[in-house]
Order: sequence, then C-alpha cells, then structure tokens
Amino acid sequence: MSNFQVSPTRAELFVSAGGEQQFSLALTNHTGKSATFLLGAEDLGSASAQQDDPVLLGNSAGSYSLKDYILSTDSSVTLADGETRSVPFVVRVPAGVTKPGLYGAVTIELSGSSAREAVPGAIVRSRLAVPVLVRTVEKPDVSGHLIDFDTINGTHVLWSGKVILKVAYQNDGNVHIEPTGLVSLSNFYGQQVSNERVGPIVILPMSVRSQTLSVSSGYMPGRFTALLQIEDGFGGHHEEQSLTLWILPWQTLLAVLVVFVIFILWRKVKKL
Repeated sequence: MSNFQVSPTRAELFVSAGGEQQFSLALTNHTGKSATFLLGAEDLGSASAQQDDPVLLGNSAGSYSLKDYILSTDSSVTLADGETRSVPFVVRVPAGVTKPGLYGAVTIELSGSSAREAVPGAIVRSRLAVPVLVRTVEKPDVSGHLIDFDTINGTHVLWSGKVILKVAYQNDGNVHIEPTGLVSLSNFYGQQVSNERVGPIVILPMSVRSQTLSVSSGYMPGRFTALLQIEDGFGGHHEEQSLTLWILPWQTLLAVLVVFVIFILWRKVKKL
C-alpha cells in the first residue's frame, strides 16, 4: 500500500565549502485521513551487492557524510488526506569540508500513530528516502571504466532467445558518476534485432555497481553479436565492448526436429 508520494525522487546540488543551497520536496498524503510525517536525514553508502542501490546507514556516518548538513526548520509535517505541501530543506556545508562529494538522504516516515490509524485493524509502516547528492568543487575528478560485460552465467552458447546480460562499471573518481549506454543485439548479417538502455546507474566514489538487462533474438537461431556502448554520464569517458553469442532456441530446434521426423515418416509411407 502506497501511503504517500514524494517528488522529486532525488536532489543533486552544487554547494561549495562554506556555502549553502536550498531545495524542496513535494509531499502528498494518500493515507485516507490526516497524517503526520517524520523528517530525518541519514548518510548513504555503497551496498554490499553490486546490483543494489546505495543504502541508508542509519545512525552511522558514511565515508562521504552529509546527514549533519541537511537541515530543515521542521522535524515533522502534518497533512490532510490528499494534501500536497512543499517542504523546504537547506544543505549547509562547513568551510572546513574538503571532500569533493557528499552523499546522504532525506528520510520521510509515516509516524507511528498515523500508521496505526491509516488502515483499521493493521499496523502500516511506510518510509521513503530521497537521495541528496552534493558536489563541493567545480572541477572534480570524474573517471570510471567498464569492468565486466558478459552473459549472466558466462556462457556464450544459449538455448533460449532471451539473453540476460550483466554490465559492471567502476567509479575511479572522487564524486559520484551516472553511467548510461545502450546494448544492441545484431544477427549474422549485421541487422539489429533488439536493444536495451543501460542506466543511468548512480555509483558512489571508489565503488562498483552492476546492472542486469535482457535482449532477445526471438526464435531465430544463429550467431549474434551483443554490443555495449557506455559512457560515464558526464560526456567524458566512452567505451565499447562486444560479445559473440551462438543462440539456439530450444523451441526452434524442437520444431525443426518435428518437421524432420514428419518428413522421414512421409517418405517411408510414400514408398509403401
């Protein structure tokens, strides 16, 4: 059950050391009655699993701590059902901060009493987090590179027309990057039969993230080429990598076998 909505779902700011920047979040109550929402802030850190989004660190401070610099005049907001309100925040970075990137999130949680009243007979807890990504220098070190592009299980002979691929990218810089790209699947004649977008993938400094995606050859067997084109998201580093795949869909092979058996039987019957 969706109890409330927040927009936008992410805030990206430039705040130099010793400066501040304001931003607002639009909060809408969908609980069915008046409700109170608790406001907070936590740091973001890289998840242990590469495919997962950055995680909230609770009371712990992250390597690029921002939570103490996200400020609001209110600790809670009470909204009537269906009401939308713009909630202001300010990011104030102390003069002594030297890290080029700081990462945290605004947390918004339906309060305990409002959660219990939202659905009679049930306790509903609802919590959302809006990542806040801050750069403190105008010319940071933006760099990264592709570390893996392959099928999900590493095999290049496939018995299904659906091809599941994994893309892994490493951030080598000191601020977050957002790689984007395109994977295309082409047949033996160079004709593109399928494509899928990659990213944008938010990757915190000095960490790796991956994305899985699928392309399809349909039921056509043969040799195919999967081509990845990816760049770091800021118009800098661009890479391409390709895979040669033999795709032999079992449905197609079964159909060919059935036709062959019918043909052999027909020839035998014809000779009688």
